[in-house]
Amino acid sequence: PGARVEGDAHPGGEALHVLEGTLNDEHGSYPAGIWLRQPDSSRHSPWSDDGCVLWVKRGHLPTA
Repeated sequence: PGARVEGDAHPGGEALHVLEGTLNDEHGSYPAGIWLRQPDSSRHSPWSDDGCVLWVKRGHLPTA
């Protein structure tokens, strides 16, 4: 709970699945069960007020 990552970069992209709780970033709120895909070189600042459990895969896309 209360974790925050400022300017989280994704060289090679990122796939993220919210398993429990809610993840937030400057683009919205993502409840359990949602998948997010971030393109190569994207960036966001995620946080979770109440805590969450994530599955994350990074660096699997070709870099620009």
